[in-house]
Amino acid sequence: MILLAVTGLTLLFAVVNALTVGDDLAEAGAVVAAWEPWAWELTSAAFWIAIAIPLIRLLRRLRPPRLDWPRAALAIGLLSLPLCAAHLGWLAVSRGLVYAAMGSRYGYDWGPAGLVYEWRKDLLSLVMFGVIGLLLDRPETPAPAAAPAPPGPFRLAVRDGASMRWFTATEIERIEAAGNYVELHTARGPVLHRATLAVVAHALAPHGFVRIHRSRLVRRDAVLAVTATPAGDFEARLASGATVAGSRRFRGNLV
Repeated sequence: MILLAVTGLTLLFAVVNALTVGDDLAEAGAVVAAWEPWAWELTSAAFWIAIAIPLIRLLRRLRPPRLDWPRAALAIGLLSLPLCAAHLGWLAVSRGLVYAAMGSRYGYDWGPAGLVYEWRKDLLSLVMFGVIGLLLDRPETPAPAAAPAPPGPFRLAVRDGASMRWFTATEIERIEAAGNYVELHTARGPVLHRATLAVVAHALAPHGFVRIHRSRLVRRDAVLAVTATPAGDFEARLASGATVAGSRRFRGNLV
């Protein structure tokens, strides 16, 4: 993926530069074949594409945290010298072969001005590859996870014919088994709910409901008093004034 991106970017620069150089030479009255600017730019692009991956890996070692920025800048400046020499050697060979294939001869200006010109361009390319590597190595900041919505208050859903009714835990005082149903004794009156006592007990246990009989649940904070019976069981008096029987085996649930 990195090589594909670098290749595309380098070839784009090569095309733009070839067109620009061709126009500039034509305006200056220089006589060059139409293919020559393309040979110059594409042979240079081939060099940078070939070394892109190892160069980016090397530049990763020449920046913080391995080196501080002043030493990193010095290291890149020193690296540009052998890199420029390798680039020039490649250009001399590759362009010489292209020109020979076209029946011509390639001559390069090896004077100081030409060498400094190429070194400046290579230094800029080196910095550009360093920036590409830096951008690729930046960690992505994960989007903050949405905070889970706080759970709403508990409500027991009870179907009443074609309608649905909801009851909060505090609206229900006690629950009694009634065959395939349970009978909810609520602040709005008794309500039949098609469910087993075990299922309702499980749903309401976190909301203070306890079993006081194998067929009866009560809300613990609705119990005002407990009275023992001669048989060893007990009766619970509730806030509504109702008195319900409980079994001795479940008396501990009210403690």
